[in-house]
Amino acid sequence: MMLVAIAVILAVPGAFPLWLKIEQGVCGLVLLGVAALVNGKHLRAVSAVG
Repeated sequence: MMLVAIAVILAVPGAFPLWLKIEQGVCGLVLLGVAALVNGKHLRAVSAVG
């Protein structure tokens, strides 16, 4: 949900200052990286039960 909220903040023209959009873009990229890492095959294989 956070990635969707960040995308909305970035997409709405003129509603937010540029510095906020830049900050949210950077946070979104970091969050996207964490989501990719957590949902990767290696971590799922390590944490698999059974």
